[in-house]
Amino acid sequence: MAICEGVQICGGTSAQSVDQQPDGRWLVQLRTGELSAATVIAAGLGPSSVEALLGGVSPAVQTWASDAVPIMAACLDACLQRIPEPQQRFGLGVDRPWYVSFHTPYARLVPEGTGEVVHVAKYVPSVELGRTPAQDRAELEGVLDRMQPGWRDVLVNARYLHRMTVSHATPAPGTSTTGRPTVDGAGIAGLLVAGDWVGAHGMLADAALSSGAEAGRQAAALAMMAA
Repeated sequence: MAICEGVQICGGTSAQSVDQQPDGRWLVQLRTGELSAATVIAAGLGPSSVEALLGGVSPAVQTWASDAVPIMAACLDACLQRIPEPQQRFGLGVDRPWYVSFHTPYARLVPEGTGEVVHVAKYVPSVELGRTPAQDRAELEGVLDRMQPGWRDVLVNARYLHRMTVSHATPAPGTSTTGRPTVDGAGIAGLLVAGDWVGAHGMLADAALSSGAEAGRQAAALAMMAA
């Protein structure tokens, strides 16, 4: 439907820069070419990435990028032939930011009857961001040793992801989500932003979709005013 309405979808590429031209239009330089538009929505990016694309033209975006504290996680996914302790499928740390869960009883992550997948994750405190992959992986494996003793004997395969972005910015104390940037907060006509760090509503995907919908509404309104 989008293509029927004249939408141009450029797959297999990425934006390298976004520059406003003297006539107010935006030139988006892609890895495979360029696009010109009256309105640009920077979506699916963190504030630092938006700042890098814009190259310092928005003081507001510069502030967002310098103030943003992303939420990071270390993640271990292990495929097991079976669950050694079937009664211990879920766990949350009390004194440490750990998370353990078997999703395979409810999600088809492996062919039926061939095994189970357990997810072990740790939200990484800022003071521990400098820890090595080996240190954090050993910690997560230790958590699984406590939850599922004997898991190493039935291990089929494992994948470790050292620093995964959970959210591009932590809500600030005292303001929570109401203190996040607005979709039009960059202060430049025709430039909108959307993401899990934008808008007062929701967290994670909820925030990304909510701000994306609002940015779309504002972009449509600008297009109607220009028509």
